[in-house]
Amino acid sequence: MNRLLHISAIQLCGLLVGIPILLNILDLILSPSIDFSFYYVAPFITLVSIAVFFGWLWAVGSNLTKILPADSTLQLPKFKGALTITFLLLASTVLLQQIVQREGQLNDLLLVTILPQVLAIPFLLYSFYYIAKALKTCETNSEVTFSEFSGEFFMLLFFAIGVWFIQPRINKLFEEKQVLSV
Repeated sequence: MNRLLHISAIQLCGLLVGIPILLNILDLILSPSIDFSFYYVAPFITLVSIAVFFGWLWAVGSNLTKILPADSTLQLPKFKGALTITFLLLASTVLLQQIVQREGQLNDLLLVTILPQVLAIPFLLYSFYYIAKALKTCETNSEVTFSEFSGEFFMLLFFAIGVWFIQPRINKLFEEKQVLSV
């Protein structure tokens, strides 16, 4: 997972946003012309994208914790727990959606899809909060308030745009502190 911290913002964005978009476009182009749909491949693509995203979050949070000042109040076990719960809820959404669609009970699809996602929201927000606060704390070497790291929080929330600003700062910080080994 630490390898995800060595890549550039464009590579990370390509992994997390570009590949799923290209595969969906490929599905739209090829599905009408051949007797194959990405219906069975789509959940796998989604799960891989989710795993890469959460792997990046895990690596960033875990490595930022190593360079936090000693007086920091951030707790790594809470972060890892929140991230794990979020990953399991979102992965279960993808799998449950496939099961319900195969069964043909589309009336239950909305409930099965929405409920785990709603439950995952507070855990995901905490994970973004943790990383944003840890990043700003490491950069300033002092405890920060939400108003000081709210920009980082919203950049993580809108990841496809925020990655262009967050990843270079993370690379620079880890290079300065010499946290990562290849």
